[in-house]
Amino acid sequence: MLRFILCLLLAAVLFFFLSSMLDDKHLQYQAALLIMMAFVLAEMIYLLVLAVRRLHDFEERSWKVLLLFVPIWNIFWLIILLSTDGTIGPNAYGPDPKCRYSFFE
Repeated sequence: MLRFILCLLLAAVLFFFLSSMLDDKHLQYQAALLIMMAFVLAEMIYLLVLAVRRLHDFEERSWKVLLLFVPIWNIFWLIILLSTDGTIGPNAYGPDPKCRYSFFE
């Protein structure tokens, strides 16, 4: 969340810097649109990386993140991603981020 806020602040500072340099209103709107498009693209990439990390938490393959782009199915897949608990203990993708361990292994 902190990264998101920092990116938003950076985009706002960049927008105000560019708008102070440009005198034409049309160019200001184009600069704002360009900044917002870059911001949205960067956030989409960041959210996809977070979704892949979440998939690795419960030992799923990375390619399943593409299911988020399938209409209707993406709603169910997002609910699964947000509600499923991760694997207890370390798995093939690394240690448990919550530091939980299974006593039966």
